[in-house]
Amino acid sequence: MKIELKPMPDSDVGLAVGTLDGKPLVYDGRTPLVAGQPVEHREIASALVDAVDRAASAVFGPEWVKDLSLVTGLNVRTVQRDRIVKYGLPSVALKTLAEASAYEEPRALGYLMLAVARMYEDRAVESAVKSVPTGAKGEVSVKSQVLLAQALEMVDWLRVRRAQHQAPKLEDR
Repeated sequence: MKIELKPMPDSDVGLAVGTLDGKPLVYDGRTPLVAGQPVEHREIASALVDAVDRAASAVFGPEWVKDLSLVTGLNVRTVQRDRIVKYGLPSVALKTLAEASAYEEPRALGYLMLAVARMYEDRAVESAVKSVPTGAKGEVSVKSQVLLAQALEMVDWLRVRRAQHQAPKLEDR
């Protein structure tokens, strides 16, 4: 039995997160449906954790638990392998992994998702301290565009300068 988390169009019933042995895997709430038929989580648990591991590793690297927790807002314990085997993951987390892991540069997307999640987390902490509503999406969007532009400039500047200051090759000495 093999689950592949991959982008798929959603059905009228729920969120499509991939396939199980080539058949569509859709979640109606927390209930997995294979080719439209409900299945018990315990029947697919092992295949699901393997699929999550593959997809999350592609997006966040081999130590993906904390990163997945931060991006999804789920408790770290909830996204650990043994808990996924026992309880699964919310379908929105599975769908996100399916989409992100299929991206052309999944690891780069993962880093950006982490940056955005960190900015949301920082904004939420700041809002809680000030006791004001967050309205975070617009503010985080603007800040992330500025930060991305700054990061691009810094890395470009660094690489150009680094190339100018390379040590001579051994045969040139």
